[in-house]
Amino acid sequence: MEYIESEWEFLQNPKRFKKVVNTNVNVDIADILIQRDNQYNIIMKLNVDSFTKKDEKKLKKLSTFIFKDKYILHKIECSFKTKKASKIDSSKTIFIYKVYRIERKKTTYSASKKIDWFLNSVKYKSNNRLFCQHSRYVDGRRLYPNHIPEDSPFTKEDLNRITISCPKTKFRKITIRLVDEKFEPYWSKAIAVEYHSMPTKEESEKIHSILNFIMGCYLIKIGTTKLDINNNSIGEVSYPPEEGFDVKYICHMPEKSVVLPIILEDNNPDIIIKKLSYIINTYLNLDVDLTHTLNLYNQSFVSNPKIEIIMIDAALESFAQTMGFEGLAKKKIYTFIYDIGIGTKDGDKISLGTIEDELRTMRNNITHGHLVTDKQKLFSSNIAYRVLYSRILLKFLKVNKYYDLTTGVIRPIGESIDAKKFNRIQDVLKKEKYNSSRKYYMDLHKIVR
Repeated sequence: MEYIESEWEFLQNPKRFKKVVNTNVNVDIADILIQRDNQYNIIMKLNVDSFTKKDEKKLKKLSTFIFKDKYILHKIECSFKTKKASKIDSSKTIFIYKVYRIERKKTTYSASKKIDWFLNSVKYKSNNRLFCQHSRYVDGRRLYPNHIPEDSPFTKEDLNRITISCPKTKFRKITIRLVDEKFEPYWSKAIAVEYHSMPTKEESEKIHSILNFIMGCYLIKIGTTKLDINNNSIGEVSYPPEEGFDVKYICHMPEKSVVLPIILEDNNPDIIIKKLSYIINTYLNLDVDLTHTLNLYNQSFVSNPKIEIIMIDAALESFAQTMGFEGLAKKKIYTFIYDIGIGTKDGDKISLGTIEDELRTMRNNITHGHLVTDKQKLFSSNIAYRVLYSRILLKFLKVNKYYDLTTGVIRPIGESIDAKKFNRIQDVLKKEKYNSSRKYYMDLHKIVR
């Protein structure tokens, strides 16, 4: 199941259409330009020959622009930004739009499967070991085990994918693949998540959520390819990144996964697949819906460091409410942590040490609006609180280990952060005065890995 046609989802190259007559606006349009800017937002420019005041009003109110090029229907959701005179031809005016979604349809048939495309995937080469299976490329009925078509967006590396069976879902299997660098912006790695049958919307959202958690970064969705039963592309959807954060900055942040080092602890592909499959399927098959709490946690990956701990705390409170513990904000956080041993239907407790206990003070100060002037203390508290939340979720998923991001050690799930080692590492980091959370996390990663 390979998408081997020229891509639209990434839109790494501008797309221009000339002399388009089949549109849903009765205005003479000389050409259409669609492209991404340096933050991967999508911009559309309509080069208009001549127009009346009525035409201008219509173009400024345009929210859905539809045109047909050859046999392909394009539907673009947009909003007007500005207009300007053409530099090439002063008789023409360019209307510029912000684009929220582009859909290209080649047929009226329903899709049988799909591929979702994401920026901001794994950064560290050691974590690329997750993609532990050999490539298989399909073109019609022919299989290419050792040959990759030139226009394939998937990486040419020998090992570039991992396939997981999800028997209790609509889609049955997913394959996660590395994307070839020519289809990526220079500042981000990308992956493709291929559903072997069409998933429900809820299933897609859950897969996105759990992959964010597993990879320790927020996967930024930028496109979808829809395929028919014969793996032919019948439509594409292009998206801009979600609003509210600096895409390049987020893509330059290191991974913060408490799970990936556990999955990759053994370099055996069968064991890697088994571990990943267990976590994904356990999450998908839960009796309770943790989508909201996990979404809050995943949003913390792209939050300002000043509110990162608040987002993680909101995720923890949502988890508590899902498990039947009301009013978490009114009780001490450690009370809930101990209660959760019962809430997870397991007698083992998640132990708290000195570091976790100190988090309560930092969490309370930030949530009550107190200014934190010690940036290193803020950053170290954020990462320690992230570890604490992750331990609770992993405990619920019956995973018996976690990777301690603060010290670089794989620990039993019930064991707290080693305070002596934590403080020793922080003392080393104090030699540098940190204003950037990225710089702090990068230096921490160098010490603990």
